[in-house]
Amino acid sequence: MFYTYAHTKPNGTIFYIGKGKAERAWDRSGRSEYWTRIVNKHGLEVQILANWKTEQEAFDHEILLISCFKDMGYELANHTNGGEGPSGMQHTDKAKLKIGIASSLRKRSTITKQRSSESQPACKKCIVNGVEYHSVGEAARKLGISQPALSNWLNEKTKPKARMNVFEYRWSK
Repeated sequence: MFYTYAHTKPNGTIFYIGKGKAERAWDRSGRSEYWTRIVNKHGLEVQILANWKTEQEAFDHEILLISCFKDMGYELANHTNGGEGPSGMQHTDKAKLKIGIASSLRKRSTITKQRSSESQPACKKCIVNGVEYHSVGEAARKLGISQPALSNWLNEKTKPKARMNVFEYRWSK
């Protein structure tokens, strides 16, 4: 049996989404330095979000949750978009170093994005083919197109190709 889980600060703020089985949600080993700093500063509460029969279902849910929370402006300690790694996988020292470097670069990028979007809402709804979506990420996933492509269409940088079957696209008001 697999599950998806959230790690939260005592005030309820989610800072990590994961997929696990057995005791993984409560295990503090194998976590990133960033995750560890958050836990050391704020503490840790665990919430099991859903149970799944297969690992793939849990991975799919993890991917969806990470995307949704990031779209809503949560700063997650997750280093990837989810759905990666087999159960019980442990990173090599070389992989941990790469993750650390990527995390530092991502943190700088996040700070830059925050400064440039402080006056904008964290999650921007859009309408594609008459259907309103809570975020560009959700629309892209459900339509089977890339998020950057949809963002470019909505920001009028490019137009969809005819084979995409997208005839109406705009930001929701």
